[in-house]
Amino acid sequence: MAIKDYTTSADGIEQHFAANHVGHFLLTELLMNKILLAGTNARIVFVASLGYMSGGIRIDDYNFQVINYTETTTCIPGLLTRTL
Repeated sequence: MAIKDYTTSADGIEQHFAANHVGHFLLTELLMNKILLAGTNARIVFVASLGYMSGGIRIDDYNFQVINYTETTTCIPGLLTRTL
């Protein structure tokens, strides 16, 4: 996913971060009761590409309002958040 122009979700979250991290977190939260009821063998597995190795996370600017927005500067931190 490489969005050329700065775009936010309906909740005002930068689109890469919303799709690559917040969406996965929300899905996990919504499924958690079913997963816990499924027993000790139930698992959630998140996968990520090796793109996460190319950058870091700007915790103080997760919505990318300070740095210049480019497809690369925003996509890589979103991939990295999948590994948290």
